[in-house]
Amino acid sequence: MISEKNRLIICNTQGESLGEMIFDHDLFLQANLLPSGDDILGGWLEDWQVKGILYFHPEIDSHNPICTTGEYVSMHDPVFPSALRQWLEKHNLYSILLPEPSWELWNTIQQLPLLPDEQFRLGMKLASINENDHSRFLKSLEKLTLEIERSPVTPKKTSKKSDAKPKKVKVSVKK
Repeated sequence: MISEKNRLIICNTQGESLGEMIFDHDLFLQANLLPSGDDILGGWLEDWQVKGILYFHPEIDSHNPICTTGEYVSMHDPVFPSALRQWLEKHNLYSILLPEPSWELWNTIQQLPLLPDEQFRLGMKLASINENDHSRFLKSLEKLTLEIERSPVTPKKTSKKSDAKPKKVKVSVKK
């Protein structure tokens, strides 16, 4: 089977990265949380390992097209990524889904002296482009980097926490 890894970047409402979760073909592999992300998501991760995450899926009903049914799904269930994104949205958190070929560009974005919301917007743009446009996107980032270096005023990050190294959260998924 060909590896098809995706990274789900999780951000708060200010666009500050809280961490990420990595999947391979919708199979949860690992979570890397920053300290602020661990404060918000750490306990939930432990809870999801034990009882799963609530997933709402639409039921087809000709009388009520908005009828939904909820069920708990485990972290190794193929719908876990969808359930996670539902949960994040419900809890006013944002996510950016990046395929593996985009990871290096995301790392470049994170190294730029940008505000969290600016990084978030660039991440959203990166998520919307196809792999063929990566070289154009990289050239744009290089131009942006040069302009930032030439600029007399460099934007500062609003949070020291965003400079922290991700904390790998050990999550073992029992099947």
